[in-house]
Amino acid sequence: LLSEVLMLGILVGLAGAAFAADLKDISVRDFWMLRAPISLHLGWIICASAVNTNVLAIFYLATPGTMLSVAIASLAAVASLASVYALAPKKADCFPGFVAAWALLAVYSELQSATNLLDPSKFNPYSWDPVVIQGFGSATVALSTACLAVAVVAVVRRLVSACRSPGSAEVKESSVP
Repeated sequence: LLSEVLMLGILVGLAGAAFAADLKDISVRDFWMLRAPISLHLGWIICASAVNTNVLAIFYLATPGTMLSVAIASLAAVASLASVYALAPKKADCFPGFVAAWALLAVYSELQSATNLLDPSKFNPYSWDPVVIQGFGSATVALSTACLAVAVVAVVRRLVSACRSPGSAEVKESSVP
């Protein structure tokens, strides 16, 4: 439980840092030195928080139905947060979407053999039906594609915003993803 609290604390802290970093226009150099790493780390923490939530369910010996529910809710949370960062703020953020797309594709890849998932010697084992594994895998591919799409939309939004902004001798942060 402590790991979940700490992970969510990091997530909230990074979300706050990302918000604060967007309050001012910064140079392209400053964007890549400050804002981009925060966004990239934010994307990783979103995904890691979802993984940690699932590990916590397993640790507390959740029933198969509960484990499946937590896994589905985790997918929804990751995709939703990637979409929010790409579409909601004035300064669109593509990094959480790109990270989520990669992470969801990694889940799909892991499910292709499902060796670790179906290992009877693991903690709190359950023999998942192949239909559940296949369906979950297909959902991760669909959500990965959606996250990639919203990340690309975020890049386009940033570029369009840069083209519409008043001319400036110095290239500002709004012209980068």
